[in-house]
Amino acid sequence: MIRVNILKRIFVQYNYVYSDHFGRSKPKILTDEKTLVKALKNGDKVAFEKIFHIYHKQLYFFCYSFLNQKEDAENITQDVFVKLWIKRASLDCEKSFSGFLFTMTKNLALNHIRTTIHQQIFVNQLLNTDLGDCRQTDKQVSFNEVKRNLNNLITQLPPKRKKIFLLSREEGLLHKEISKRLGVSVHTVESQVSKALKFIRNGLKDFAPVFILLLSFL
Repeated sequence: MIRVNILKRIFVQYNYVYSDHFGRSKPKILTDEKTLVKALKNGDKVAFEKIFHIYHKQLYFFCYSFLNQKEDAENITQDVFVKLWIKRASLDCEKSFSGFLFTMTKNLALNHIRTTIHQQIFVNQLLNTDLGDCRQTDKQVSFNEVKRNLNNLITQLPPKRKKIFLLSREEGLLHKEISKRLGVSVHTVESQVSKALKFIRNGLKDFAPVFILLLSFL
């Protein structure tokens, strides 16, 4: 599935004809890594597919070692190959190609971690901030608008995800505690909380500057 997703995403997006049978008809014999990279620089799709098959599992598990989240690791691995195709013309054949791929993967994984932390901080602040004592009516109105949007987004979550998210954020339970209470795996709890945070963060992205400004008045 990941192979199809990546190839469709790249070749369709960049105006190449995609086929599920791509690469099955007498491929060029490309085995040496430097030869593969040179061919990739010239836009050779067979070289790209061969590089993908060589590295995608290694990069996925490398990424997973940072995130411990299957879906996020899969998405970032796809992003690595998308960026590789986009930047193919600038590849340096004299430098370590594997080093380049693993460095890119690490940087994307760390950026994802930073973004996730910011999402958690933003949502937690919003859930735990009370402007009831604020005397500036316009600030109170703005905060209430953000809070209403947050509550609306939470109600839109699938029932199971909503329950897990509220146990985590409103009751302050640890993932392990939620796992025991609901009879699900810790991985399931982590995944559901992560998806909830992404959904809420995306829904509140236009309100983030407003909320940060409001906090400065507290």
